[in-house]
Amino acid sequence: MNFREMQQQVENSVGQSIDSAESMHRMAAASAFEQLGQVAPIASLVQSVRPLYENGAGQLFEWGRTVNRSGGEIARALLDRIGM
Repeated sequence: MNFREMQQQVENSVGQSIDSAESMHRMAAASAFEQLGQVAPIASLVQSVRPLYENGAGQLFEWGRTVNRSGGEIARALLDRIGM
């Protein structure tokens, strides 16, 4: 395996890991919000906080994808520059 293939494999693996982490996080958060939403004294608070939390978490995972893509672009540029 050459450096370009290795770089692409690492970038793909990181991307898949981010996708998996986001999926697991969303399932766990949904379960927690549903359970907390059943507690009458805080149900309305939970429902108002949930979209904010989901949006923030989504932005965090998207930031991870952006960093991964940028890292891949930098790695490819470096490989081009050194002629590999």
